[in-house]
Amino acid sequence: MWVVGLGNPGPEYRFTRHNVGFRVVDMLGRYLRVKWQTVEGPARYAAAEWGGRTIYLCLPLGYMNRSGECLRVTLHTLHPGMTCVSTDRMLVIHDDIDLPLGRIRIKRNGGSAGHRGVQSIIECLGMDFARIRIGIGRPVAGVSVVEYVLSRFAADERVAARRALGQAARAALKVIRDGLEAAMQEYHARS
Repeated sequence: MWVVGLGNPGPEYRFTRHNVGFRVVDMLGRYLRVKWQTVEGPARYAAAEWGGRTIYLCLPLGYMNRSGECLRVTLHTLHPGMTCVSTDRMLVIHDDIDLPLGRIRIKRNGGSAGHRGVQSIIECLGMDFARIRIGIGRPVAGVSVVEYVLSRFAADERVAARRALGQAARAALKVIRDGLEAAMQEYHARS
């Protein structure tokens, strides 16, 4: 199974709202004690055994709107001949402005809902995939969506954001070990 975190590369973006997917996959990497490797240019990845399965953690290193292209190159480099990845073999973790801050939702397939990283993956890989969406809330009036997603969490939002990141990481492990349906039942019931 591939677990992909979406975000933008570079230290200036590390703690922005748009990079919560990167942060969750980084947390998983620390938990699983992986050794990160780089596919020339497009992504950092690591392989690990967990829950009786081989998993690959992946961080596409192009900007958000090029996530699909980076992921496609990485998949084809590591698994020549792979033409598609089914829902049960890929989990994408990303931010979602349509969810309140701190909420997570697990979803099977669907459209991009305007998320450029998700749209890029859909366009480049031509398939559906499972997602863990992490709520970052909506911007207040007068703040553009771009400005908002590229901003850091305010001091009074950080506790809820950290809690959501931990919950998303645990949900990803649940998906890997017990499957998407089991994770959806457990984590949607908590919300």
